[in-house]
Amino acid sequence: MAPLRFILGILTALTVLCAASTPQNSLCGQSNNLPTDFLQIRQFRLLRAPQQIVHWSYRYLNRSFPLPRYRTPQGKPLPGWHSVKVRTRRFFTNQSARVYYRMRDLQHTSPSPASPSDGSTLRIWPVGTILMLETFKGDGALSLEQAPLAIDCSRKFQPADRLFPQQTLFAGEWCYQRFNAQGKRVPMPGGAAACHQCHQTAFSLTGDLVFTAFPTK
Repeated sequence: MAPLRFILGILTALTVLCAASTPQNSLCGQSNNLPTDFLQIRQFRLLRAPQQIVHWSYRYLNRSFPLPRYRTPQGKPLPGWHSVKVRTRRFFTNQSARVYYRMRDLQHTSPSPASPSDGSTLRIWPVGTILMLETFKGDGALSLEQAPLAIDCSRKFQPADRLFPQQTLFAGEWCYQRFNAQGKRVPMPGGAAACHQCHQTAFSLTGDLVFTAFPTK
């Protein structure tokens, strides 16, 4: 499979999906006293024509979920996972990032016939997708010795609302959580709504609420 390449950087620190699996995996069952966020999507893609965008408003609650396991304590992706290092200054001043994703999620994306001019393809990610972003100070993402400043996670859920037109539109409730380097759930600046608002700008660029664009081959 051809190497990944990024055509877009994340616009803010909240901007990319993430999750993590540090050694502290005791978050399962941990109570969450953080504020809840209601999120809203106003654009979807048709199942029969993924390249076509339709305007339809859907509101849902940002779901809470534990820190998943995706890498070893040394930063090596677990089986089935892959990572990409991003040397950029767009997250914050003087920061870099490491993105983790599951190959099965990538393989089950639904490509759209409408593709950007750079050769990448628009992709709608499947329900169940998990994407992780670790943010580092300076070029820390290029080394396995530095601990991340934050670990962000995005997961795509099946809409539970019986009113969602699941036979017509690509389903998906993108939800967001942030963890610190020790695996503890922490608040996100501006809440999940801030992450979600930024990610919606990626919809027409990459096919879904994901900034990373993948090549066709």
